[in-house]
Amino acid sequence: MPSSLQVAFNGKITQAQKVWISPLGAGFRHGYGLFETLKIAKGCLYYFEEHWERLCRGCSQLYMQTPCDPEGIRALCLELASLNTVDFGAARIIYFKNEKSDDLLITVEPRHYKTDQYDRGFNVQVAATRRDAASGLLGVKTLNYLGNALARESALQQSYDEALFLNTSGHICEGAISNIFFAKAGILYTPSKECGLLPGVLRAKVIDLAKELGLTLNIGAYPLHKLDEADEVFLTNALLGIMPVSHINDRRFDLTCNPLTQRLTKQLRIHEQQVTQPPSQAISKS
Repeated sequence: MPSSLQVAFNGKITQAQKVWISPLGAGFRHGYGLFETLKIAKGCLYYFEEHWERLCRGCSQLYMQTPCDPEGIRALCLELASLNTVDFGAARIIYFKNEKSDDLLITVEPRHYKTDQYDRGFNVQVAATRRDAASGLLGVKTLNYLGNALARESALQQSYDEALFLNTSGHICEGAISNIFFAKAGILYTPSKECGLLPGVLRAKVIDLAKELGLTLNIGAYPLHKLDEADEVFLTNALLGIMPVSHINDRRFDLTCNPLTQRLTKQLRIHEQQVTQPPSQAISKS
């Protein structure tokens, strides 16, 4: 990546240090805004339409005008990946309230999970804090992400890879950066949106893939002990794809015997190989 990071601010590519965000704006002061993180791999931007739709839904809930020119924004993500020499990584679309306007910032960064991480799986810690399923913001991907960040940092400090939230009713909710699925006796389960989770783009894809494969899938509210009884568990997000879980606290899962995880992973790989993107267009620069 070049020493001078290139970003896009309100449709124009510029150096990151030239972007000015007001300390008086609600985005800075209150985390008033939204973001989406998209996977980049070898010049492809994955699931842009789904991320864009979620961003637009969030705008409606936060009383923000929907950004215009989604195809221009898609092209900017790809151009930034090229300019910053990011072959595998993440594009982040950040839309927030600045002091006098709603502003759009796009950044890219290298981020890539290695094969050995999937082979060993994620170790997951159940977080001490709980989600309030009645909160109206839990289904919106806002910039106010500190609760997630702190739970995950606590897990990382204790040599876990991810934190798992329960809600205030004791039901399985979501990870700090992921959604969760588990399987028992050949049946797949995942928490419902009513449990207070943010429904991820990859969560929706896996639900669709499960239907394609003819798998039985139940979506509902499940207590923590269901994970203790599960045969296999995996996490999903846009960058992870499908990540097997090897441990939840002290419960260990055998990653040599997770057939549903493997079938869905294979099907997702086939699906993503079919992803094509239009060529990026030249965007005005400053």
